[in-house]
Amino acid sequence: LRLVASGDRNAFQQLYLSTSSRMLGAAMRIMGDPALAEDAVQEAYLRVWRSAGKFDPERGEALAWMGRIVRN
Repeated sequence: LRLVASGDRNAFQQLYLSTSSRMLGAAMRIMGDPALAEDAVQEAYLRVWRSAGKFDPERGEALAWMGRIVRN
């Protein structure tokens, strides 16, 4: 997330590739509709891109932080 916060698009791509299936699964469990879940995940990754610099590893795991963004 530090690299993402610095605007590194490759880091963001790697983050997306390694976490998107989990995030989509969480969104599907919450929403129950594939199209709505995909939209929610897209919005969540936009928020991750914009706010990666706010992530504090001392307060928790990156995946949990991202999961909260998806749930919200």
